[in-house]
Formats: sequence, C-alpha cells, structure tokens
Amino acid sequence: MNYKKVAVAAIIVVGAGIAAIKGTPVPYGNPADFYQAEKLTVNEHGWSWAKRYDIEVDGKKVAEVSGKMVEVFGDVFTLKTIDGKVLAQEKEDKRFLSLTRAASCYDSQGNLMGYIGEEVLSNLFSMSYVFHFYDKDKNELGTSKKLGKSAFNWHTMQDNERNVDYGIDKKLTTGIWGDKYIVTINDRESAIPREMAVLMTCIEDVIGDSHD
Repeated sequence: MNYKKVAVAAIIVVGAGIAAIKGTPVPYGNPADFYQAEKLTVNEHGWSWAKRYDIEVDGKKVAEVSGKMVEVFGDVFTLKTIDGKVLAQEKEDKRFLSLTRAASCYDSQGNLMGYIGEEVLSNLFSMSYVFHFYDKDKNELGTSKKLGKSAFNWHTMQDNERNVDYGIDKKLTTGIWGDKYIVTINDRESAIPREMAVLMTCIEDVIGDSHD
C-alpha cells in the first residue's frame, strides 16, 4: 500500500469537507450600508473555534462581530467593518441598579457609549428575560425583550415608550450551519444605537445556544 498517496487523499478529503462546511465566501459590500440599511442579516459562523458573525446587507458582508467562546459578558465582543474599522466593543462591567450582570459598550474611538444589563426577574421560573440599554450616564434608553430562553422565540427591542425600534427574526438553519437573524430597523433615529442592537443580537444568540 502506498501510504503517502493515502495520506494525501485523506488531506484532500478533509480539506474538501471543511470547505463545504464553510460554504461559498460571502461577497463584500459597502461598509457605509451598515448605517443606511433598513435590514441587517446576522449570520453566525458554524465552523469556528470562537464566536463570529457576519453582518450582511442584501447578501453582501459589510461588517463582522467576533468574540472568544466563553460565558456571556465574560468576553469582549468587537463589531468592525470589513475594512477593519472598529465600530463598537462590549465587555463585562460591574453590576448596577437591580441588574444580574452588565456590560459596557464603547464606540469607534474607545469612548464609553453606554451599557447593556440583564434584569433580575422576581420569578425564577420565568420563561422570558429582559435586557436594558443605558447611555453612558446610566439613563435608560430601552429594553430587549424575548419570550423564552431559546433563540427561536419572539424578540424585540423597544424604546422607553414601548415602540418596537428593532425586530429580530431568527431564520431556520439545519445541520452544521450557524444561526441566522434578520434585524429589522423600524426607527432609524432610535435612541438605542444600531451598534448596541447588533451586539445584543449576538449576546442573545450565545444565551440561546447555552439553552438549546
């Protein structure tokens, strides 16, 4: 038996399998579309040692979110455009008010943008959870509400008047592919920054994965 030929064949097969898992590369779009689009697609990478998400507009990648695969809020999630410009970062922070955990969000210049915090629910058996958005002075901007702890359930982001500024629709994927979300921007002037809405979508995907 020619073991060298067998080894080469095995490498080709494994390489082809990994290529199939990764799929066809997504074409690049205009990074400026991140702020102009009425809908953003958040595509989780199914083949990755760390959490990674492509942010797409009309099937073209305009940005990405990356973060190490650790517990929620124990990590740094970074949102950046395809040309490498950092738009926002999220990392764990000290708890405040009645939150079980909180994270700070920073803008492209590294300045504090605001906070995302998980609400303490009085009912420990509740099938829903709520996150709150705050500005840098800890004034509330709105909430992220989700019915059910699985990523398949109803999910909206609302301002303080309960207007639905963002709608999150999870699309069904199968097999080894990662999760896919359509983020619909209903209010382009929302007090909840678009960057924080995208980071929140990724955070809640991590939570959903932990409950699946």
